[in-house]
Amino acid sequence: MASYVNLGNNKYELRVSKGYDARGKQIRKTKNVTVKTVKALKLELSNFEAYVYSSDYTEIKDMRFIDFVEKWRLNYAKRELKGNTIDKYNLFLENWIIPYFERKKISKITTMQLLDYFHEVQKKGVGPSALEGHHRVIRSLFKYATLWGITETDVSLSVKKPTYKVPEKNIYNRREIEVLIDRIKILQKYQQVMIKLALYCGLRRGEVIGLTTKDMNYNKNTINVYRAVIKSASEGIKLDETKNKRKRIVPAPAGLMQEIKELAKKKQKNKDKLGLLWKGTKDLDGKTVVLIFSHDDGTPFTPASVTRMFNRFLEKEENNDLTKISFHDLRHSAASFLLEQGINVKVIQNILGHSDIKVTLNTYAHITEDGYSEAAKTFDNFYKSSK
Repeated sequence: MASYVNLGNNKYELRVSKGYDARGKQIRKTKNVTVKTVKALKLELSNFEAYVYSSDYTEIKDMRFIDFVEKWRLNYAKRELKGNTIDKYNLFLENWIIPYFERKKISKITTMQLLDYFHEVQKKGVGPSALEGHHRVIRSLFKYATLWGITETDVSLSVKKPTYKVPEKNIYNRREIEVLIDRIKILQKYQQVMIKLALYCGLRRGEVIGLTTKDMNYNKNTINVYRAVIKSASEGIKLDETKNKRKRIVPAPAGLMQEIKELAKKKQKNKDKLGLLWKGTKDLDGKTVVLIFSHDDGTPFTPASVTRMFNRFLEKEENNDLTKISFHDLRHSAASFLLEQGINVKVIQNILGHSDIKVTLNTYAHITEDGYSEAAKTFDNFYKSSK
């Protein structure tokens, strides 16, 4: 039997009775809806009644949190997220989120319980950055639980995203960049070029080792960037789309393009020499491609190997005077250098591959002492000319 209660402001509570339990208590299922016409109300009531009496209603409404997580993994995470992102999310889930909520029915979890969870893990020492990761996972879980009809409302919407101050990035100024370029001459040629691609073109490490011989336009001195090497526990090492899934064309110094051209020729010669022993790497379309940076058999380097190479270089005794930065900080250095040279922020956004210009402004607009000095000179000259 179905009925409804008018709550006012076009809001109604739908009620469906499913008989009585062993103690004689009426089994009633409810759902709140907002409709503007009687016809729409009757349709909502009819659909809800059919849904309640369907065979899967009880199973869905009684679904435990841990069981829903598996459905979320299968129907969303594996289809939409990159393998390395899934790895991060699984760490949060397995170590923290699932143990806390696993036996609870997901439809019964409240906003207050979510707030209690964040308070609890924060007390146990989970840092601000990791807390933000926990929040992303929980928001995603409850978003899809609501979209898929397992919960009536998204109780995570009222849980404020944890905020933290992003650590100031370490970057090299122009003088330090010049010193670095001189020092890396002791490295193998391909390692030098890797570093230059991050420093002169703003490429991420996965994008650097994902470049193929077909991505280069030697006439225009540009590089097509639309893939990256990623490594995950679920998928291993493979080529995938870039972080924001957009193709971009990046300008490069003519001298650097010549160095890349020489490396590409060597890779092609090595491929021909190895013959059937050469494995290569599968591109996004399944075709085999020749990577500019790879093992002798054409299989890709891991992103972590790039980090290790750069760290070992900086740890050499003769480089003690160089600031210890990460490989990714070379990209930050490139962005800041371009900004200080007066390059339009929109151009820098496109070079770096940011989907939102706010990311460029908020994350990469680091100002070095050189930048402040130039600003001071500009104001000084303006002051003198105004007297």
